[in-house]
Amino acid sequence: MSGPAFIPKLYNGRNRTFWAFNYEARRTREGQLQTANFPIDAFRGGDFSALQRGYVANGRFVSPVLVYDPDTGVPFPNNVLPANRIHAGALNVLNKYVPKAQFVQADILDFTARATVPFRPM
Repeated sequence: MSGPAFIPKLYNGRNRTFWAFNYEARRTREGQLQTANFPIDAFRGGDFSALQRGYVANGRFVSPVLVYDPDTGVPFPNNVLPANRIHAGALNVLNKYVPKAQFVQADILDFTARATVPFRPM
């Protein structure tokens, strides 16, 4: 973009003074690695028995996790929720809107999905 310099009532640079403008940019799109934790298939069905006993993952001991019945305060047998205690609406939301785990790691509670998402640096 360019043209002659002109300032009303002060200066007419026609055929003498010119202005020019140029804009140039480089747009880079980079991917950024992100991780997420989605429930594994056993957890989706109410089977948390893998957490009942402590386990070793990545060289450290992970303490046992017990799932308690909110009505009685007693742990569920073998850390498995009965099918009739899982709300149908919760299952519907879980199946429609929560993605499935891509893989399972040695530490069951660690991230279960990894993807590169678009990222534009500032």
